[in-house]
Amino acid sequence: MTKLLTVLLIALAGVPGLLPGARGADTHALIGWLVMVAAACGSLARGAGLRYLPHGVAVLGAWGFLLALVSTRGLASPLGAWCIVGALYTLGYIAGGTMARSLWLYCATVVLALAPCAGLWAGVPLPLAWAEFSLQVSPLVAALAAGGVDVLRHPLLYESAATADLPLGWSAWSDGVLAPLSAFVLTFCAAWWLDTRAPSARHEPSMPSPQPAQGRDPTEP
Repeated sequence: MTKLLTVLLIALAGVPGLLPGARGADTHALIGWLVMVAAACGSLARGAGLRYLPHGVAVLGAWGFLLALVSTRGLASPLGAWCIVGALYTLGYIAGGTMARSLWLYCATVVLALAPCAGLWAGVPLPLAWAEFSLQVSPLVAALAAGGVDVLRHPLLYESAATADLPLGWSAWSDGVLAPLSAFVLTFCAAWWLDTRAPSARHEPSMPSPQPAQGRDPTEP
């Protein structure tokens, strides 16, 4: 029962991304929120003793339902975006779970996710080399591109990262669902392997120590 409640609480961590904006629930805002909390949630799940199968899959299923719920609003491929979110959650699970590590993962994900937006806040476009690098390493950009969003023309990134100067097809994430699906499958297999090894390592029976041979009492009949 405790594990079920923990799964529910972690799954509900995606709900704040549905908070309505001017036009209701924003798909891009939901993706951004899930991207930033996914790795930390995966780390917390493992720290709480949850298994990747079935608990992690249940969390990702709930988040997939949220994406499907708002996918009609500007998201061509919810599967691609979900794969990136799932890969981030799985990487957090693989990294292991303490509260400090979960907080570190959250901060690192937020910094990487929002790095391409730095020019927007600074008031000047980023240098081209830094703009392209920040777009390549940003999990937010990866999730949006995998979801079918034209990130090079996205208002949040267009002026900040000078995306008009970048070539089309600049990232594998924007070229269909193969790259994000491959990323999720690889991380899934790693987490599954980790899950299968952990119980055997914890419950491996120890070999009994050999007992010294007892000599027969010569006085016995």
